[in-house]
Amino acid sequence: MRLAPLITIVCRVLSKRVKELPMKSQNDEKDAVTEEERYMKVMKALQFETVSFFAEGSFIPYHYESSLSSVGTSSLGKRTRRLAQEIVTLSNSLPLSSSSSVFVRACEERLDVMKVLITGPADTPYMNGCFEFDVWFPTDYPNSPMHVNLETTGNHTVGFVRFNPNLYNDGKVCLSVLNTWHGRPEERWNPETSSLLQVIVSVQSLILVAEPYFNEPGYERSRYTQAGQ
Repeated sequence: MRLAPLITIVCRVLSKRVKELPMKSQNDEKDAVTEEERYMKVMKALQFETVSFFAEGSFIPYHYESSLSSVGTSSLGKRTRRLAQEIVTLSNSLPLSSSSSVFVRACEERLDVMKVLITGPADTPYMNGCFEFDVWFPTDYPNSPMHVNLETTGNHTVGFVRFNPNLYNDGKVCLSVLNTWHGRPEERWNPETSSLLQVIVSVQSLILVAEPYFNEPGYERSRYTQAGQ
């Protein structure tokens, strides 16, 4: 299966970076800091970019492409100001660390189309993994949240892999802020204050965790019990 340029570029840079890093002692804090700084310097320029998704002859699979055909572009004007604000925020504020980073590709043709890649946080089962999400902002955004679909499921159309209670093999992302999971009122989508950046950070910090087993409803209560261990 052909991978989207987002994954290809990030993985190529990460591979090159690893090969170029000098061997160091685990106790050498100075080298560790330098390594982190080098990572951030290289990867910062790759975090946010606008690219052509739908140019003739290009092949970038996009989960919500059929939805775009049905709604057209006439409704984009209603969301332009808010989407522009989102883009400015994303271009400057995406999480960046060698332990876990976020990369975004915004569509040149449409403001309401994006792809997000999150690298798995350190000390979790997802460490060193790359997880791709397709994002679409519906016609009534921000009154309702954006749609987010996990593409890293073994197949772009019929998923085979489920590796987290909140991430389904069909790509569904269960998260209170997306209104795809029940939660307290303050956890749900708020048109005035919620954003894609909030969703990204929630996936990174609340879903891609060290013990995803306890994300399953009803299992949280057994976290510190003998049964949970």
